[in-house]
Amino acid sequence: MYKYHNTFNETQFGMQTLDELESLKGQLFKLNERMQCDVLFIAKRDGETAQTLIVINKEQVLDNFSYQLDGTPCEKVLDEDICVFPESVGAKFPGDLLLKQMKAESYIGAPIKNDDGRPIGIVAGLFFTSNMKLNQHRLAFDIFSKYLSALINKAYLQKRAESQLSLHYEVEEISRTGAWEYQVANDKLYWSREVYRIYGLDYQSLVTPELGLSYYCEAEQAEIRTLFLDAVNNGQSYHGEFQLTDAFGVRKWIRTSGKAEKDDAGNVIRVFGAIEDVTAEKQLMLLNEERTQRLDSILNNLNDAVITIDERGNIEHANTTALTMFGYSYDELIATRIEKLMPEPYASQHEHYMQHYAETGEAKIIGVGRQLPAMKKSGEVFQMELSLTTTESQGRINYIGVIRDISERIKAQDVIYKLAYTDSVTELRNGKWFEKECKDLLIRALLEKHCIYCLIVDIDKMSQFNLQFGFEKGDMALKTVAQRIENLIGKEFRLYKHDADSFIVLCTHTYKKSETHRFNTKLTESALLNKMIYDFSIDEQSVGLSASLGSAIFEAQKHSVETILSTLEYALKNAKQYSPFGSHYIGQLGLDEYERANKIRSLLKNVSTSGELSLMLQPQYTNKECFVSFEALIRWHSAELGHISPADFISIAEESDAIIEIGDWVLSSACQILQSTIAEGVDTRISVNISAKQIVSSDFISKLVSVTKRWGVPADRLVLELTETTLVADLELVKNTMCELNELGFGFSIDDFGTGYSSLAYLKELPIVELKIDKYFVDDIATNEGEKFAIVDAIIDMAKALGVKSVAEGVENEQQYHYLKKRGCDLYQGYFFSKPLKSDDWWDLLRDKVEVEA
Repeated sequence: MYKYHNTFNETQFGMQTLDELESLKGQLFKLNERMQCDVLFIAKRDGETAQTLIVINKEQVLDNFSYQLDGTPCEKVLDEDICVFPESVGAKFPGDLLLKQMKAESYIGAPIKNDDGRPIGIVAGLFFTSNMKLNQHRLAFDIFSKYLSALINKAYLQKRAESQLSLHYEVEEISRTGAWEYQVANDKLYWSREVYRIYGLDYQSLVTPELGLSYYCEAEQAEIRTLFLDAVNNGQSYHGEFQLTDAFGVRKWIRTSGKAEKDDAGNVIRVFGAIEDVTAEKQLMLLNEERTQRLDSILNNLNDAVITIDERGNIEHANTTALTMFGYSYDELIATRIEKLMPEPYASQHEHYMQHYAETGEAKIIGVGRQLPAMKKSGEVFQMELSLTTTESQGRINYIGVIRDISERIKAQDVIYKLAYTDSVTELRNGKWFEKECKDLLIRALLEKHCIYCLIVDIDKMSQFNLQFGFEKGDMALKTVAQRIENLIGKEFRLYKHDADSFIVLCTHTYKKSETHRFNTKLTESALLNKMIYDFSIDEQSVGLSASLGSAIFEAQKHSVETILSTLEYALKNAKQYSPFGSHYIGQLGLDEYERANKIRSLLKNVSTSGELSLMLQPQYTNKECFVSFEALIRWHSAELGHISPADFISIAEESDAIIEIGDWVLSSACQILQSTIAEGVDTRISVNISAKQIVSSDFISKLVSVTKRWGVPADRLVLELTETTLVADLELVKNTMCELNELGFGFSIDDFGTGYSSLAYLKELPIVELKIDKYFVDDIATNEGEKFAIVDAIIDMAKALGVKSVAEGVENEQQYHYLKKRGCDLYQGYFFSKPLKSDDWWDLLRDKVEVEA
């Protein structure tokens, strides 16, 4: 936008002079043809200085310059009027440096004034010689200065008018509003440029009232004609909104107004007004209406209720779901208080909550979903899930609540919770519930440095009961046992169903370590193993079940739910050894042993690569002096637990695949030792124990063949020892594996023979090379040489019958050796001959043998 001053000033004079530069140059040259000035210029006043705008001489345009006005003839011109100095002008104005520099002798100057008569510029001529006739040009020079003033001022006003008209057009275009006027006397209609644009007509084309009306529909033509004529005839003002179709066929909405002007006699002389193109505004309104309708449709089809209230708590809007949910009509709900949807005490407190939020900005539920009670018109209270947000518009705060009736969901959750945390057969709390409540009890006991007491009861041989009487009767038996136990233990204990056939009993009291006698463990456990709890009558037949019980007292700071459960399972496992009605209480020593077993279980995961395993070799003798083979015995020295006996870790390893990894390590280590004996030219064999999991694994054969090939060990140098328990694990699979390996040259030994369930029938079918007599039987050989030992004799006789060698383990004295030798035993192994040897001692023994044989 341009900012215009009311009067013509120095700055505008300078700008306008530059705009008219070429024309003014011509005017100056014409003047100078008459004046014959050596320098003729037009300058504008700029504070204390003057700045030339055009400078010429008799022939050409010169460069512009500026000079100080103080003490110059130009100052006198600006302060007074036209001045003429025919001679010695420099002497009259000694401080004028410009006169001195140009060596001017004569001067003529006249002011250029604005429309207020204020000097804003000057036109001046300089002569380098005296000009005594200069006064003759005074009138002409004065007329020229006035002509310049009028010319430049007119050009300025014309430019200003054009700019203002351009501004008017710009305002019209931006506001999309045009003006119109109708002259009554000559029946002429005039439109501004914007009105032509609205109608789609060429600017300044001829228009009439009838032409303007033709762009409206007939109904609106009649209405507009009535309004227009009322204004023309009666001077009545009007305004209205109508729809037209412009010359290009585009439909538009317009807002028009008309006003009459009257003469002194009260006659209407003209009607004028405005037409505004409000198409965009109308389209936006229609779009908003459509959006509002669409939003209402969406809100009314939501499954959730949506309610809007103002900052005072008055309901402003509610969707159809909200009306249905609360049982109100729209008119019953709108403009009423939101508290009518709340039960007490929420209704009474709500206004306080809103006031507190308005004052502090602190909210309890805004932006946070919460479950709260709500109240229907009927007074029925139900649970809802409320999500509340705020919105601000035009300085007003509104609250939007999205409400979901969660009554059915709560019912479903109750069902799901019951399914998840309740046993379906006994309707007792299940293991998950136990974990939750045990964790809570542990936290309480931990804070008080107390202990907790827990036990597990397992029904013995429940699967056999189900097979005999059916699962329905089995479920009935479990439910009956559960009811009897629950009636027995009272409120001091909680009963939980655990796994298929077991129950956990948790004492709800906790005691200090020094007060654990108050748990009355013996009395409780004795009562739970009462035979009467497990007796039933099925089809008029008396049936008795039995149970086993494991228990322990746990220090809260040392245990978690997981360790408690695993400890109880361990206790139960021990109790099962004394079934029926076996009981095992794990004291502190038992807990320490169990924790050590768990630590071993954890360390076994990486033991084969830990570097902590080693092999010791125990010689097998044919007599006191001659040995022919060795048994590889594994040893484990843990960096964390120290020496761990094979009796401690082998059984634990057999629970997982750790036994396979250990077995692979033993085979590889034994083959490595055999490879070194072959390199030394020593002929010997090594027996290696093979676990049941190893031999039944699908890749056992391929791994065994691979490791012997890698170390270059012939198959007959390895004897694979299997226990009787291993054989009966999967007899057919084990037999097939043994036969396949036997064809490759591997020999088999049956270890601990006589302790399992062997029979001659299946032993005959196995490719074995020796039977080992377990140390358990060798220990029975007394000092009385005349006494017979039937089992030892039978094993030796069986080995002979099968055509295999007999090997006696654990031979520790002369008497045992002599008896076994007399009975025809082939090989002997035990401390009487040699303890298991470390690598260096074993090599010394081998080298001695080689030297003796040499």
